[in-house]
Amino acid sequence: MSANVHIYKLLHIFLQNSIIRQPTHKYRSN
Repeated sequence: MSANVHIYKLLHIFLQNSIIRQPTHKYRSN
């Protein structure tokens, strides 16, 4: 369970970095 949370947190940080680097194309789906 602890490992799962750690991976989730890492993924969240990675996603945030991706959003900061690339334009918010995911949110601007329209």
